[in-house]
Amino acid sequence: MKSKVEREERKKAIVDMNSFLLTYAVNILPSGTKDIAGTVYNATKYDLKNLDALFKDGGIGRTLKFTDIAAGCARNLYDLEPDKAEEEGKKITAEAIEYLGDNIDSFNHWLGE
Repeated sequence: MKSKVEREERKKAIVDMNSFLLTYAVNILPSGTKDIAGTVYNATKYDLKNLDALFKDGGIGRTLKFTDIAAGCARNLYDLEPDKAEEEGKKITAEAIEYLGDNIDSFNHWLGE
């Protein structure tokens, strides 16, 4: 079972991951794109690699703005070796996508939509 501190740190990382990803989306998607959080969520809910097609960036947004942050969080929070951190990072990434889906309106509001 995770401690309260671990749960709080994990949630902070999840919010940060989504914030980084959505900030990236605002800068890379065509101006005037509405419901950015929903657009990003819909791209990720079945396959994270759909972000590559959405952003047309060869995976930069997916890796640098999302999955690498999850693996780094896992390394720091649980003091894991890189291969174990990547495995835990995948779990954190799935949680971040679920969190985004549950909070689309909040993220759109944060983006000023």
